[in-house]
Amino acid sequence: MSNNNTEEVLKSLESLYIEGNMEGAIELSMQEKDQFSSGHLYYNLGTIYAKQGDYAQGRYYMEKAFQEGFDLPKVSHNLDAIKNNLNVQELGVSGGVFGSTFSYLLKVPPAYYTGLTLTLLIFIVLLFRGKFIKNLYMAVILLLLSLGPFSFSKFYLKKMDFGIALEEIKIYEGPSSIYSSIGALAPGQKIIVGEKDRDWVFIKYPESFRGWIAKEKLGMF
Repeated sequence: MSNNNTEEVLKSLESLYIEGNMEGAIELSMQEKDQFSSGHLYYNLGTIYAKQGDYAQGRYYMEKAFQEGFDLPKVSHNLDAIKNNLNVQELGVSGGVFGSTFSYLLKVPPAYYTGLTLTLLIFIVLLFRGKFIKNLYMAVILLLLSLGPFSFSKFYLKKMDFGIALEEIKIYEGPSSIYSSIGALAPGQKIIVGEKDRDWVFIKYPESFRGWIAKEKLGMF
């Protein structure tokens, strides 16, 4: 990846953005996608789509940038701004204590869990070497417990499939439009995907939307 070429592309994108040529900015971003990391590309696309007024697409790409851990302060700020323009239910908002805790955990970037585990490991090793922890078995137990954040992220959160409704999507009782419609997802609604059946997916969470939707209008990550 050439830094000079990347800077030139960024300048061109900035010019298109200022001119209000969002379609041109999207086209250039995709043409020159190899000039950026995946997180940077998603951030650019999320910003452009949001500026264009397509907040559902904007959220989809910004959520992906968040998952990649790209420039988290900027991404988090833009993601909050995008959500303010959407009429959707956030994950865990109405789920009591468990739902609120789950909602908070989803807001923590995956990279932070790894960093927390490394910090805990170093801290426990230093305590053991300084003889503040004298029992070897206790040290081993604490070391194993310190792996909790990384394990939670690696073996639980990363196993989840998330989706953003890119436009309004009808919810059906079964994996086909021959079933009765029981509601709809608003554009920009974030869900956790459960079971899959060919071109259909089951909404696992939020529970209030449980049912089947066609995945062609769903941005999954």
